[in-house]
Amino acid sequence: MMNTYDFKKIPALTAEEKKSPYAKFYTEAVEAPAKEVMAALQPGKQMDPKLALAPEDLNKLFIPGTLKAENGYCVMPDGNGYSVIHTKLPGVTLEMENFWNQWKQSTDYNYVNFKATLPGLHFMYANPVWEDFGWGPVSAQIKTTVSPISTSSLPKQLNPNFLSLSGAVLTIVPDFNGKPYWATMVNYTTIDKKGEDTITVIWHGIHIFNDTPVRMTNKADKLDPEYVRNLTLHAAYEGARKAQLLPKLYAYSKTLKK
Repeated sequence: MMNTYDFKKIPALTAEEKKSPYAKFYTEAVEAPAKEVMAALQPGKQMDPKLALAPEDLNKLFIPGTLKAENGYCVMPDGNGYSVIHTKLPGVTLEMENFWNQWKQSTDYNYVNFKATLPGLHFMYANPVWEDFGWGPVSAQIKTTVSPISTSSLPKQLNPNFLSLSGAVLTIVPDFNGKPYWATMVNYTTIDKKGEDTITVIWHGIHIFNDTPVRMTNKADKLDPEYVRNLTLHAAYEGARKAQLLPKLYAYSKTLKK
């Protein structure tokens, strides 16, 4: 387990991988998340579980001002975990967002694009993905899920800047206490002239079956708060890295020959 990541020690790209037009971004220094995010993700500094948003109340994300805490993590009284991160992405436009979603999934040059999104921690963008969430390289099976209301007109009515709600249910192995580490993550994104704004909520130990959240952990087998914190720290670095890279990455892509 760790408090921060050391991105000075990353695996070197192969000769073939270095041929990628985006290889230079792999070695660009990784910036840390915002100070308020890092302050909320310190070891032993759990947030009050009463501030957590229940997975059954997911749609409350659409109502501005409803979220009681924007950064933090904790283990809930029922043994499951909760965390939330607020990432600001100044200057990011809808066109950039669409570019990013396609760019990072590229398999060219052995997933160099995906590796550049978090050097030394991101290895392969597939299903399962291979990443290091703070406890060594593991595979994570992903099932995409969204709240049915997110595809309706209501979110836009509640918040005119609403862009998207993306969701993923992760089943991470190796296991935790003899079971997979389950997590459900959602990214609630709004956009305006200043850029993007994303709230990432993660319910740890919770899986989605038939659009219904199921708590996979109990009081007798509660999650280790360090696992909760480290997965959250990883997600925080992902958001900060996107904010760091995307504007310059998008501009650079326009200079390449088609």
